[in-house]
Amino acid sequence: MPEEKKDDNQVLKVIAGVAVGIGFAVGAGVLAYPYVFRIACDKAFDAVDEDKSGELDTAEISSAILMLYNHLNKRLPGWEDPPSKSKIKELVKLVDHDGNNRLNRDEWHEFCKKLKDDGPTFFRRFTGGVSRDVGILPAVAKTSKQMAGGIVSAVPDSVVAGVMSTTSKLVAGI
Repeated sequence: MPEEKKDDNQVLKVIAGVAVGIGFAVGAGVLAYPYVFRIACDKAFDAVDEDKSGELDTAEISSAILMLYNHLNKRLPGWEDPPSKSKIKELVKLVDHDGNNRLNRDEWHEFCKKLKDDGPTFFRRFTGGVSRDVGILPAVAKTSKQMAGGIVSAVPDSVVAGVMSTTSKLVAGI
């Protein structure tokens, strides 16, 4: 096979590998997001439930919210302030089904879901791809490099993941 034909085949193989990787990353990011967010909520709950009652009182709810916002603000671009006390009270009333002014784990998850759905833009940024970019794309980049082989295997995983992330964002914008 002529050298030019081999180069063309290599380019097509790389393009196909990247396309498969992007498709996988977009789909996996959508599937993984609820679990990643739930883990962040669980970590905040566990860290502030000091009396290990399995419920958060008013002070613990405030601490958990601050911990969750701090955790996400550190990992996402931009900055968001936590909700106001009045917003917190409003949401607690909506999700506190037993009316004891404390949130059990299920009520806490419902509270966090309402924050995410109705709340600040960083939750939308999180759903918009950060979990995909941080959790999924690096693994997909490595697999795509192995599939493509050749000169692509010399490119760092972080570069391939960055290209895949940018490409998926461009495709999503079209």
